[in-house]
Amino acid sequence: MLVSCSGDSSGSSPAFNVTTAGTFAATFTLNGGATDLYVVTSGNAVATNCSDLAGSVVLTSGNPTALSTGSYNYCIDATAGFTAFAVSWTQ
Repeated sequence: MLVSCSGDSSGSSPAFNVTTAGTFAATFTLNGGATDLYVVTSGNAVATNCSDLAGSVVLTSGNPTALSTGSYNYCIDATAGFTAFAVSWTQ
C-alpha cells in the first residue's frame, strides 16, 4: 500500500521531502498486519509488493538509511488491516 499525503494512491503530495542528502534514521513500531515499511521516491506507481517499486528502501526502526534529495512516500507491505502509527526521523 502506497502512503502519501494526497489521500489516494497517486502519490501527488509526497509524505516528506529531503532537501539535503544524508543519512537518516526512522523510528516506528509496525502494528496489526503491517510487515514492512519502505520509502519510495514520489511518483512511483502502486505495486503488489513494495519491494517491486523502483528505488524502494526497506526501513528498520532506528537503523540509518541514506536518502538523496527529493520527494518520498511510504509503502507498507501488510497481510491484513493495520492501524495508524507514527514515524519520526533523526539525522
